[in-house]
Amino acid sequence: MKSSSKLPMFLFVFVFLAMGAAAEDDFTPVPFPVKIGGQSAKAEKGKTFGQIADPVAADAELEVEIKDKAMVIVNFFPTDAAGKPRAGATPAILMLQNNNKGTINKTLDGKALAPGTYQANIVADSKTAMILFTVK
Repeated sequence: MKSSSKLPMFLFVFVFLAMGAAAEDDFTPVPFPVKIGGQSAKAEKGKTFGQIADPVAADAELEVEIKDKAMVIVNFFPTDAAGKPRAGATPAILMLQNNNKGTINKTLDGKALAPGTYQANIVADSKTAMILFTVK
């Protein structure tokens, strides 16, 4: 292989690696605004999830600011205070159709979230927000 034919390959690899590094720098666990119980989720650089500062009520309102309100899917995973999922725990699911607001007690199984810490994975607009919060 001639050295001149190595240049395009080098450039391809360099651009590919640079794109990956840029994507990593652009990562945010809160790609769209989320409120639970009237509190905005805050994301700290380097964290894998955003956080709601104060505990919320079991019937707190959840609101996402998105363009396409056709479908919002939320999975609530019980976790410890650090955000580590509880082994064997089943997530609760909330679905919002043609709406960007709902209450966290309107899960598909009809059960309100018990007091404790949860990670909400909120899928909307082809993005996923990951939020840690506590139900009082």
